[in-house]
Amino acid sequence: AFVGALKGRNKEIVCYIVKSKFKPDFTDPDILHYLANEALHGDFELIDFIFHELSCVEESQEPQGISDADLRTECAEIIAAVLYKSMSEGFVSLAIAVIKYANMTYLYKCGLTCLMVAALAGHHELVKQILGSPGTDIDAVDETGQSALAKACVRGHLRVAMTLLGSEANLQLRDHGGRDCLKLARLYKQRDLLRLLQHRLKIQSTPEQPEILQSPGNLTRGESLSRILSSAGFTRERAKQQQRLADFLETLAGIITKDGRSMTGSYADGWGNSLKQVNGLTAADSDIDWTVIVGSQEEDEDKNMQLVFHLEGSCRCGEAKTQSIIDGHAQIQSPAGSQPAVAADACGVRSAEDTCHAYQCCGSLTHPKRVQKLLPAGALAMEVHLVTATRPNSDNEMRVSFSFHEKEIMRGLSETQGQLFVLIKFIFKRLLPRYYNLSGLKTYHARTLMFFILHTFPSDSWSRENLRSLLAKALNTMIELMEEKGCTDICMPHFFIPGAFLYVKNAGIGGPFLKSKVEILEKLIEIKNNIEIVERHLLETVSPLESDVFHFHPFALLPLTVPPDEEEVQQDKFAHIYCIVFEILGELRSEIWDKEALLSQAERLPDCCMMAKLCLMAMAHLKSKDESTAKQLLQRQIQLKVLRSLSPENVRHLDEITSDWLWRFCFIHHNLPEMEFLPEFSRSLICVKRPERGPTHLYVNFRCLWWSLGAELLADSRKSQTDSWFQELQDSPGSEDFEELRTLTEFSDSQNHVNFCLERARKLKDEKRLQTTDDVHFTRMMQRQSYLQSQSSPHLQVGAQQKMPIFDHIVWILLAVSVCFYFLFLSRHNNSNVCVARGEFAAPRYEHAGAALASR
Repeated sequence: AFVGALKGRNKEIVCYIVKSKFKPDFTDPDILHYLANEALHGDFELIDFIFHELSCVEESQEPQGISDADLRTECAEIIAAVLYKSMSEGFVSLAIAVIKYANMTYLYKCGLTCLMVAALAGHHELVKQILGSPGTDIDAVDETGQSALAKACVRGHLRVAMTLLGSEANLQLRDHGGRDCLKLARLYKQRDLLRLLQHRLKIQSTPEQPEILQSPGNLTRGESLSRILSSAGFTRERAKQQQRLADFLETLAGIITKDGRSMTGSYADGWGNSLKQVNGLTAADSDIDWTVIVGSQEEDEDKNMQLVFHLEGSCRCGEAKTQSIIDGHAQIQSPAGSQPAVAADACGVRSAEDTCHAYQCCGSLTHPKRVQKLLPAGALAMEVHLVTATRPNSDNEMRVSFSFHEKEIMRGLSETQGQLFVLIKFIFKRLLPRYYNLSGLKTYHARTLMFFILHTFPSDSWSRENLRSLLAKALNTMIELMEEKGCTDICMPHFFIPGAFLYVKNAGIGGPFLKSKVEILEKLIEIKNNIEIVERHLLETVSPLESDVFHFHPFALLPLTVPPDEEEVQQDKFAHIYCIVFEILGELRSEIWDKEALLSQAERLPDCCMMAKLCLMAMAHLKSKDESTAKQLLQRQIQLKVLRSLSPENVRHLDEITSDWLWRFCFIHHNLPEMEFLPEFSRSLICVKRPERGPTHLYVNFRCLWWSLGAELLADSRKSQTDSWFQELQDSPGSEDFEELRTLTEFSDSQNHVNFCLERARKLKDEKRLQTTDDVHFTRMMQRQSYLQSQSSPHLQVGAQQKMPIFDHIVWILLAVSVCFYFLFLSRHNNSNVCVARGEFAAPRYEHAGAALASR
């Protein structure tokens, strides 16, 4: 009713609902997106009306049974919740409109202030607005002792840090761990922010220089770049298989989230999602990109009622108000922010992800001939959209995005073209930042360069033998594009919009980044003249495939949201599985439950998730205190096998896989699971993950849980079980997670098993796949290793026990002899005259003492 009243602009009904005790959830996507769209269009009438009513509750409006103080508190919390949601999801225009009605002293969870939330989200526009509000304490700290500036340093938000430093934020404040901002930036490897702080503190930084490495013995110097990349899986066939995985995940996510999202970026393209291998896994420093078109699921026939923008020169909607385009950016009425995506960190097997809330446009721009040459005919009519990104030092605008068009082009790359893109991305994202401390170029620059190359390079030049020369020509093209404009902030021309430009990262900040473009140009020229630098460092990064399998667990990669009821998704087999497992886990945590209904529900799970099905049934028996039935179930199926990875044939026919391959699940979660009926270690495997960025979620590896239940309930067969687990992990390198490693460590008595697990766990830790809370488990694994090492060498202890008494005897004998001679010497010296007179030696009284010592 409230959404309908908003769209109909019926103030009377809106006012009635706002003043009633049945207030709607203002953070609901339908309401939030509509209000955000109003703010972007500069129409604040409804927003001001709603939040003015919430902030000015009068006693005469008091609903029966609710005190005035309680009502004021409720309304203040509603405003705070809308502000938090707007800031964290990137609706900057709406947040700016709401700030004036909010209480700046309000504390969110963990003691976060509004200023800290804005700093964490990276919105320097909001930081400026909040700093100008009464009651704002710029140096306030949260429960960890970190200020807003410290939060910006942890996340690497340069413009936020610049804004706070410009308002005299304290750079020397230390958190509860004793770390100041400089140490935090260094700890979290925020290179750009570290440069900024060092420049401000006048500390000389020394960038790491690239080292010319020797080629490994199994690769000759003349071996081609193409062969190196092909051995790691960078081929057209594997790129196509990666695209199939992305399409499967995109379809499933659309059904679960119901927000019309699409997958974009390298994971969807099939090229460059990982610069190590193409095997379905996402690199630790890469992510899965989602684009959510705000309001795309709306069904209003009138486009003026939908959340749609109308671009000047392309709109055919009659009298609709249009937005002018300047340098590839649509001009709007209020600031939209400069952070196009909301980031969530990688956590365990779950990849990092970026969610971009974009805004639909009514049509597409007229494409120049160079774009028409690359795009398939059907893709030319695709609509563009707007994302919340601005030019340096600009506010009231949004960037026109062609991400769907780019996806079509990237998916059509040949093998050599795809490998060239991987090399360009490697130089921009790895070589320049890590070895030259230059992070001015991003993946988007690499893609744009690739589009210019595809347009200009002749078709007969694309052969794998030419890859080295193609790379040199590509770098030369990049140098020419960068030199086209003398401005220090402009990087290269926009491919889709003639006359528009792309900017270097951190453009407009100045300080240590003032000469970024010049420094990048110098290094690109150096690399172009010595391609061997690329090859040497590429050999350090890529890793030849050990097998042709793909690692893919879709239920661990889905966007985190509350799944719909299973009745709503019965048409899709996989969405139905996800929703059933979510509902059963919820019932197992509930005090009121029906065992028979739960078992019946679990029975409906198909064979492709057999492990989850059996675990849930065993858990139901344990919850009802029927341990014998749970043991019987485990005993019958203890050697059940799963599919840990997918063959290329499996990838081609994901819908037809009958083997058990769906056994890893992630669900949105806010509270600790209450499953006291499970054995102690098994209970710890249903774990809550709390990444620094992104929602808290529940992670369940049902394969690992099955291992643990079997080991704890069937202790007699533990030895054979752990041998089987070890073999399974050893046969599937790269497929393990931390829970599996610590489970094998916990129950195995083999030092070989534990050493294997610790080696893999350290690798996960180096890749930042572990959380702070995992440190306790990691320490436990090391203690287990030390214990087994001490137990595995009993002969050393026995030998020591045999040798020590012999050594002890020798020492005591030597000591006794020495004492005897000492007393003999004293006796002769003191009683020499008596001895001579008597004709005897005066030491007999020490004979017994000497004999006793010798015997001892």
